Amino acid sequence: MAKPDKIVLDTIDNCSLLLKYGAETIAEKDKGNFATAASQIEQCREANINDAWTAAIAGQFWSAYNSLCTLISPVNMDTLTASRAPLPNKAYTLPQRSVSRYSVFFLVLLIVSVSLSFVTTAVTSINDETSKIVAAANTTADDAESSLSTIRLKGVADGDRFTMANDGDVQRESKSLITALPKLYADADKLFVKTNSVPKFILDSYQKCDDGHDPERDNCYRMGGGGIAQTPQDVRANLDDYRYFARRVTDRIEISQSRINVIKATLLPLLFGMTGSVAYVIRMMSEQIRTSSFSSSSPIRNFARVMLGALAGVAVGFTGLLTSSAISGAALSFIAGYAIEPVFATFDKVAASFK
Repeated sequence: MAKPDKIVLDTIDNCSLLLKYGAETIAEKDKGNFATAASQIEQCREANINDAWTAAIAGQFWSAYNSLCTLISPVNMDTLTASRAPLPNKAYTLPQRSVSRYSVFFLVLLIVSVSLSFVTTAVTSINDETSKIVAAANTTADDAESSLSTIRLKGVADGDRFTMANDGDVQRESKSLITALPKLYADADKLFVKTNSVPKFILDSYQKCDDGHDPERDNCYRMGGGGIAQTPQDVRANLDDYRYFARRVTDRIEISQSRINVIKATLLPLLFGMTGSVAYVIRMMSEQIRTSSFSSSSPIRNFARVMLGALAGVAVGFTGLLTSSAISGAALSFIAGYAIEPVFATFDKVAASFK
């Protein structure tokens, strides 16, 4: 008399759990096929108990087992064990642990990516505003330079108060300076505040000059004391301080914007791509838990999808795919991470064209 091997015996023992799941979830239209498969499996089980196992019974068993697996697919013994059996020495199951970990990971990614997105947008806006102030202040400084040149050509010495001169041209240019200098001082103070509003991890702060400090030597900003220069010498010193400070501001704008561009082109697409892929994984795990289709291999497949989502986000955000779209780069990276299949289908088409 033939004897079933260990694989058959293990499969027969596991059938009870599969039959229980099928009885709880099988659709009305499939109940007849399920009853037939269940009956045949029970007959095979009885044959094994009664030592009546034959090759024909073995064929009947595997055929019935195949019918049962088809009816409850994608659920199988692996997914039922993973979904319902607690982990060794733990009070929770594999899906519960995976959902908890990915939920925390998702929140961290979301907070970091949204915060960085806000910072990059804010810094870019500050830099644009600062550039406009520099342009306006440069025009004011150029006008002051012209007025100062006229005053000097009229013979006003460096230490003389040009506002006391009787010459008509000097008086006219004096009025222009008295009007222009306060605006230049105000614009310079605005530039100082704007550049120091950039976060420190993007750019170092720019300190005010203390008593005895020199702007060029000590790399600081000398704020005005509220008065207006009255002599050509003082005007010249103020204009020179502004020119040096304006160059420093321009350098700081370029440095901060270059760092922001690196973040926007690489780090943000990667983060939003990962955020999108983790969102998809959490949604998929929720469905797998509902249908008991979470398997022991799901965690590694989910991790691989997150890594591919990061790559898809970078591919869309950094390489410029879909740049004609009206959707922002961050949104495109999130969508690419959430739905990686179209992105890699595009890659496959491109790769196929080189074969």
